[in-house]
Amino acid sequence: MNETQIRERLREAVGETRVPPDLRNRVEVRLGSSERMKGGSLMFGFGRTASVAAAVLALLLLAAAVIGIRAWHDSLVNSRPASPTVQNPTVSQYQAMVSHDEVYALSKQANACAVLGDACPTAEPLLAAALQKWLDDLNGTRPPSRFVYVDPELRRHVAACIRDLRAALAAYNAQDQKGMDAAIGAAVSERDTFSAEVDAIRNSRQASASGYASAVRSDQAGLTNCVACQTLAGPGQASCNVGDDFCQNNIVVAMENIDALQGDLVRDFAPDASASKDARLQMDVFAADQGLVAMDVAWSAHDQTSLQTARDAFRQAFARVVSDLAAL
Repeated sequence: MNETQIRERLREAVGETRVPPDLRNRVEVRLGSSERMKGGSLMFGFGRTASVAAAVLALLLLAAAVIGIRAWHDSLVNSRPASPTVQNPTVSQYQAMVSHDEVYALSKQANACAVLGDACPTAEPLLAAALQKWLDDLNGTRPPSRFVYVDPELRRHVAACIRDLRAALAAYNAQDQKGMDAAIGAAVSERDTFSAEVDAIRNSRQASASGYASAVRSDQAGLTNCVACQTLAGPGQASCNVGDDFCQNNIVVAMENIDALQGDLVRDFAPDASASKDARLQMDVFAADQGLVAMDVAWSAHDQTSLQTARDAFRQAFARVVSDLAAL
C-alpha cells in the first residue's frame, strides 16, 4: 500500500473532509487581491505551523497503529470540550460575546509591522490567536434571528483579516516591503469593516415606525447616489472586465455601500408591522453582497466568465433590494 492509499484510508477512518482541489488557488486569489487596498498599521501573522503539522501527523499515525484508527477517533471526539459555552445565545448574550471578542482582539494590535526592521514575528502570535478565538466562537454559535445575515459577513471579514495578516508576515519574512504594505492595508480595511458590523450588533434596537421609515428613505437615497452600485447594476451598465482596475474599484465601493446598508438594518431593526418585508430586504441585501464577493474573487482570478455570472447575480439581487426598499 503506497502513501496516497494510506492517507485515503486514514481519511475514511476518521471521517476527515477532503481538501478541495482548488483550495491553493483560492488562497492565492485572496492574497493577490490585497494589493488594491490602502495602507495602515496593524500586526498579524501565523506562527510556526509547518513543524506543528508534522508532529500532529506523526501522532495520528502512531495512535492508529497502537489502538486502531476508529477507536482512537471516537475517543478524540468524545474528549473535546464544548465550545463555545453558549451555542444558542439570546440577543444580549450574542451581543456580549461579539463585543468582548472584538475588544480583546483589538487590544492585541501593535504598530510592530510597519517597516521591515520591526518585530513582526514577535508581535504576531498574540493578535492572530485572539482573532482565531473570536472566529471559533462565531463558528460555534447559532446567531439569533436578528443577526442571521450579518453574522456570516462578520465571520468572513474576521477570517479575511487573519489571511491578509498572514500574508503581511510572509511578505515581512521575504523582505518585501511593498507586499507587506498591501497586505496590511487589506487587513486594516477588513478590521474597519468588522468593527462597523460589531458596532451595529452592539447597538441593535428595534426602531419606531417613524424612525424605521426615515432610515429606509436614507438607505434609498444612499443606493441611488452609489455611483459604483449603479455602474455595476443599473441601466446602461459599463463593462467590467478582469484586469480593469476601474471595474475592481467599483466592486470594492459597492461592497462598502451594501455593507453599510446591512449595518443600518441591524442597528435599527424593523418594527413588528414591517418585520416580514424587512426580512425579505435583508435576504436580498445579503444576496447582493454575495454577488459582489463572487465578482471580487473572479476578478482576482482573471476569470471573465465567472465575473459576468457573478455580476448578473448582483444585478438581479440589487434590483430586488431597490424594490424591497420602495415597498417599505
